[in-house]
Amino acid sequence: MCNTAPPVPGPTCANGTTVAPHGNCKQTLLQSKGWDMCVMVDGRGDLPTVKTGSKYDVYFLRAAVEGSTKQQQQMAASYGLFHSAILIQEKCASPESNPARETFYIEFDAINFDTSLFVPSIVGKTLAWNNTAVIGWYKNFKAADWTGQDAKAFIGGDISGSVVNAWLDEVPKWHESHPNYGVWSDFQASYGDPTLLFHDSQCHEFSEWSIEMLYTKGADFSWNMAPICRNYVPLVGSKPVAPVDISNPKVFADVTSFYQNLGKYAQQAITDPNDKGQGLKTWIGSYRQWYLVNPTHTQYYHADLDSPFLGATKQFLMRPMILPWQNHETFLYGTCLWRVGLETEDTATEAPALVMV
Repeated sequence: MCNTAPPVPGPTCANGTTVAPHGNCKQTLLQSKGWDMCVMVDGRGDLPTVKTGSKYDVYFLRAAVEGSTKQQQQMAASYGLFHSAILIQEKCASPESNPARETFYIEFDAINFDTSLFVPSIVGKTLAWNNTAVIGWYKNFKAADWTGQDAKAFIGGDISGSVVNAWLDEVPKWHESHPNYGVWSDFQASYGDPTLLFHDSQCHEFSEWSIEMLYTKGADFSWNMAPICRNYVPLVGSKPVAPVDISNPKVFADVTSFYQNLGKYAQQAITDPNDKGQGLKTWIGSYRQWYLVNPTHTQYYHADLDSPFLGATKQFLMRPMILPWQNHETFLYGTCLWRVGLETEDTATEAPALVMV
């Protein structure tokens, strides 16, 4: 992990009985995928509401990304890629008073998790994206679905139900500004504490925002100085991104050419076992530019890249969250690691060679 003490596991309850909080559980949207997630469709009423008079524990959940092929699974494990969510559990109570604990977890998910997350289709003179995302929550928490070191990191306890509800009240507004899933972020070319030049819009961004919002609404996490590490897919930029106008025919031609090449080389890296990302690496190193879009698809940006262009080693895919109560000067950037599942020191060297550093 990073410098300072590692996360603690949190309190242990003698009685593990749980109960879902009140909430309108809409599941129709994703039933065809076999998901039992409750999806926010019409706003706050589709999210949980906990008891205002109770106290709750807050956890950051992490589970290894599961690929559909052995190569993808090995890539995810070797790079330490994971999905995240926020778990809320009612504080332990004595069995005599109230043995059941209100429990739910909530996350941000892409409906279609494939290359369309970062490569749009070109339809005439427009770009059509297929990266719609949803806010979903689960009425049951299964510990077996979240395994690995620090898979359930305790953020803080004794949080009042009114604070939890106040955070949930803000979720629809966050989702309104983040309706789509975006994997890319852009960091200044620095090996110390690099400046974030462009925010992503993925599950970890929602998790980090949730922890910050709980703190803003009154949750006291000040005891917890251990860095909470998350994934990025970080580009390495030489200067802040610049907005571009894709209604300009020349700009549109440049943007569509970029995405066509990105899609070609990314697909080659995923499907060709002999390529191992070398085609993508060579192209990025020669092109040294990137086009990004905001989460609402209303503004495109141009990014100039600087060596190493794409921080695709595990050391730079994992970075500590920048949480307002923590002392970030104690963190060691580039050493924020998470060991999961089939990852070992040996398999870490077998990942496709997307390493730019």
